[in-house]
Amino acid sequence: MTDPRVHSGAPWYGVDGSLLRTIEIHETRVHAMGPGRVMLDLGDAVGLFDPDDPDPFFNRVAAIRWPEGSGAFDARLDETLRLFRDHDRQPYVWLSPGFRRPADIADRLRARGFVDLNGGLLMLLVRSPGPRSSRLPDGATMQRLGPGSPDRAARDAGAAATVIAEAFGVTADRLPALRAEITAGSEDPRIDVRLVRIDDEPVAVGRRHSFDGLSYLSAIGVRPRWQGRGLGEAVTRALLDGASDAGDGLVYLGVYPGNERARTLYARLGFAVLGGQAPDLILP
Repeated sequence: MTDPRVHSGAPWYGVDGSLLRTIEIHETRVHAMGPGRVMLDLGDAVGLFDPDDPDPFFNRVAAIRWPEGSGAFDARLDETLRLFRDHDRQPYVWLSPGFRRPADIADRLRARGFVDLNGGLLMLLVRSPGPRSSRLPDGATMQRLGPGSPDRAARDAGAAATVIAEAFGVTADRLPALRAEITAGSEDPRIDVRLVRIDDEPVAVGRRHSFDGLSYLSAIGVRPRWQGRGLGEAVTRALLDGASDAGDGLVYLGVYPGNERARTLYARLGFAVLGGQAPDLILP
């Protein structure tokens, strides 16, 4: 399932700077697949912007490889700040977990007034998930959302959005956009959304985006009332099976450092942290 290049030891498992940037751009392309969003190729970085949603998560610059010299760096940063002003968005950057250029970019951004938002971890599948430790409980069913009647598509997307909202604390005002994004994704063969119901109640969800030989897993969540029943593992395994069927050689996901429950699950299923914590910084 995984590319043989990723089996050669922590913390990089054979991933070099070029492949890491490919992963960063791939993830940005995934998030740009939402309705109305655009990805900008900036040459030495990529931008993601949403004209309707000001949430920094959907308005950021990533995969940054800027010049080392202070003059050239400052000029490039000023150009990027103008880009955010042109889009009427708050400046926000995701930095690489390693191979950053310049290496001290986080310190330089802090010196210009940026503040840390805790960052995240990039996890890469480096071994087989191994045997299943649990199965779906009685009364549970799992479906892959797909094309269907408008009424059914809307109902399934609403159910998946409900799970994501409760699992990740999404506010009510963002639910319509989330439902629209899930509905659009159900028509795209590159996107795999799995939804678990127990006695017809939506309880767990997860997504996979697969293209160009990479698979990105995201939004794997379980509503609080149903946590601890192995549903997160079941969804993750289904997504991994889908990535294997798609023939993708590299599978990855992101997780917050403080989410110990998710980190433990992913590690048990064969994922390992790539590099280290990746800073994200915003300009207040």
